[in-house]
Amino acid sequence: GSSNAYANDILVFKEDRYYFSLEAKYLPAQCGQITLKQKSAHFVFSKRSRQKNMPQTQVIIDLINNHELLQRNDVRFFEWIKAYYYQKNATWFGLSNAYENLDQKSIYVCRTKDLSRYVNVDATLRKKKSGSSRIPYRLIDKAMHLVQTKLPDALCHTEGLLFKKLYVQCEAKVKDPYLNEDLYLSHKGNFRYEVRKLSATKTWSVTFSMELKDNPDQSTPLI
Repeated sequence: GSSNAYANDILVFKEDRYYFSLEAKYLPAQCGQITLKQKSAHFVFSKRSRQKNMPQTQVIIDLINNHELLQRNDVRFFEWIKAYYYQKNATWFGLSNAYENLDQKSIYVCRTKDLSRYVNVDATLRKKKSGSSRIPYRLIDKAMHLVQTKLPDALCHTEGLLFKKLYVQCEAKVKDPYLNEDLYLSHKGNFRYEVRKLSATKTWSVTFSMELKDNPDQSTPLI
């Protein structure tokens, strides 16, 4: 996969004709979100959302407005995820919780419609800061201290002369990318992260995430 969640990961062609896309997921990983707007005592779909409003989106919003519990592997979560990836024409997934030395035993390939056989899905409603920017120069020393405290084995370095960026090289995927309420680690690939400053604006969102099941059900044939 890549750090751009809105672009297709792998495009499949045959004789210069595009057929479909495959979504590559290094698990656990986020797999979509709905940006919400709060109106008095209930939520509505936000026009600021980068995703299109789908019928499955309103189902999730109704679930929240009815004060229902967001329970793991709710079938409505899978219906939203499938609809979201079908919009991207991502009809297949490549799933793994291994990053290096990948082989046929560590990668699971499945159709999007069969995701529930391979992964557990959670949905979380939270209010978070929206958007980010390059870290200001005055915060670089503070950020480096936070990184060294949270990730003692990571290596920090800056790039750029006038407008510096702070990067962190880690040995593995960072499970919690937030250094504090204002700074977080934006993954750039190969366990390399840029420290970014979060916007002061806060928005409500439903975030979907998936993790590989202990014993994925591979009884469904691929073809």
